[in-house]
Amino acid sequence: MSEQSESAVSPQRQRVRRILFVAGFAVAIAAVLYVYIFGGRYVSTDNAYVKANMVNVSADVDGKVAEIDVSENQHVKAGDVLFRIDPAPYQVAVQQAEAALLQASAQVESLKATYAQKQAALWSAQADLTFRETDYRRAKALQAVGASSKSTLDAARNALDVARSDINAARHEVGEVRAQLGGDPEIATKDHPTYKAALATLDKARLDLARTAVHTPIDGVASKVPDVGGYVLPGLPVMSVVDAESPWVEANLKESQLERVRPGQKVEIDVDAYSHTRWQGVVDSIGQATGAEFSLLPPQNASGNWVKVVQRVPVRIRIDHQNGEPPLRSGMSADISIDTGAARARGVHRMLSWIGLEDAQAAE
Repeated sequence: MSEQSESAVSPQRQRVRRILFVAGFAVAIAAVLYVYIFGGRYVSTDNAYVKANMVNVSADVDGKVAEIDVSENQHVKAGDVLFRIDPAPYQVAVQQAEAALLQASAQVESLKATYAQKQAALWSAQADLTFRETDYRRAKALQAVGASSKSTLDAARNALDVARSDINAARHEVGEVRAQLGGDPEIATKDHPTYKAALATLDKARLDLARTAVHTPIDGVASKVPDVGGYVLPGLPVMSVVDAESPWVEANLKESQLERVRPGQKVEIDVDAYSHTRWQGVVDSIGQATGAEFSLLPPQNASGNWVKVVQRVPVRIRIDHQNGEPPLRSGMSADISIDTGAARARGVHRMLSWIGLEDAQAAE
């Protein structure tokens, strides 16, 4: 009785096992096909970082830091004063420039007065020349009729030569002063080149004095604030201001991942610092060069020893910010997943259309 029961159950168990094996195999095949068909839709990487605009603030003038107007990590608005350079040397420069401007004005006025004097001397020389010419003609006529001696004529001729020399000298002096007045004796003092040069020097001194107060060009967070007493040089970074309002994510994708990535595609962003928050974003742009091309020492692939290394291309992702999200800080690590919307199913549909099982337009 027991042997008959076991022989009856054994075929039933075998059928169940076959069914389970076939079902399991079918599920495995279906899973593989699903991953193959739909697995190419999403492109992801953990080589991604939060980025933000960062302005290196430098001074336009040199000097010692005399005052700090912000603290580390303080929020600032564009135009706020960050720190001040000791203004004393620049205040002295302004005073010197103001004195030089007054001196230039007095110099121009003096030139005008000198011109008037030289012009009067020229007129006097012209009158004297006219008199000496008349006197010479008279002496010459008297000497011709014997009414005057030759010495009198010689004296008249000598006086005429002196008068001619004097008028030439007077004309030269008038010309020199006229040239110093820019060719215009009636020129306004403020239009004279000497005055303009002194005024430009004063404007430069005042500008340098104003530049002792260093302002932030953008809204952001102050970072690397300097210490009082430190010496700063023009053009060299002193501190930084980080724009905390408009961060983005820079994802470094492998070159083999870029085939279906396009600007405008949606992105899911997970930041390591916030495990319970997910950000949404959009592919903003794709770099036109790999990161290696921007390195200080680009790889020399033409050398004899060459090893192929997968290159990465930076992809900029714009973040769609929502109210209540925690703050993102530049440099944070992130994981991103780009929905390319282009699964491998398109290739499967195309194969089905080739064998006549699907319309060709549907495959596209």
